[in-house]
Amino acid sequence: MNALYAGLAFVLLLCGAFWAGDRYEASRTQVSQEKGLVKDTQEVSGAKDVKAAETQNLTQYVAANPIAPVRVCRTVVQTIAPASPAASAPAADVQPVPSGNTGLRPDVGPDLSGLLNLLALRADAVAADLREQQAVP
Repeated sequence: MNALYAGLAFVLLLCGAFWAGDRYEASRTQVSQEKGLVKDTQEVSGAKDVKAAETQNLTQYVAANPIAPVRVCRTVVQTIAPASPAASAPAADVQPVPSGNTGLRPDVGPDLSGLLNLLALRADAVAADLREQQAVP
């Protein structure tokens, strides 16, 4: 009978040791996860601060450097005489295009600075977003 009690005590002691070890490991895992969460939160916060500073710097730069007008002007284009039909490649199915240079304007084109500014601001915003995402591992 004493051997039965001793065996039962041993089994209970072994189960208790496993339970205590499981609780200890669970608490260590929880503490580790909480530390990781705090670290991740700090990294995200730091990345957002860097993005805010970069956006502020870009805003100050744009305010300090006004945008000059940008216009597409007429240019002089030299035309080259086409090759003789005998020297050129055989004709194929090619989509017809209008003759002459349709890109030439007789006058100065419209001011493109507004559109270029919007494009530059959007490119800066996208670059800041990507740098923010790269800052967080």
